[in-house]
Amino acid sequence: LAEYDAASGRTTLYTPRQGPHHLYGQVADEYPKSEWAPRALVARAEIEERTRERVADKTVGGLVPSALLTYRTLAERYPAYSEDVLWKMSEMLDDLKIYPLQAQALTDLAARFPNTKYDAYWKLGEVRERRLRNPAGAVEAYSKVPTTSPKYRDAQKKIQELSRR
Repeated sequence: LAEYDAASGRTTLYTPRQGPHHLYGQVADEYPKSEWAPRALVARAEIEERTRERVADKTVGGLVPSALLTYRTLAERYPAYSEDVLWKMSEMLDDLKIYPLQAQALTDLAARFPNTKYDAYWKLGEVRERRLRNPAGAVEAYSKVPTTSPKYRDAQKKIQELSRR
């Protein structure tokens, strides 16, 4: 892969693992205060999801989709843009069976966006109950499911069920 810059007359060569989508990360690194920086990271992550590129992650201690690292960067640097990002991270971490980090992503989502369009507290309750085997944490999460949620009644039943154990 190569990219030609007519203005400078330079050609940039990319290895398959360093395609043009890495330029989006460069925009975010070089112009972090720009309104385009978070957009560039979102675009990069979307490309990474399509290419299914995997990289080593020290936090997880193994190979993960590169999009997960980009989403994590976006959530850390640009919290205001992180509602969809945290949900996507939660889904990816579920697929990877990394439940403690999934619970953290859902906790962050619910805390940053109390009126989120996602059923973050319901999902957090499920993760804590089924995956982390933490009934008290599950009850806490289920009790925060908003009354407007389609899962509200189910959450109330779960609270009753878990409280009897």
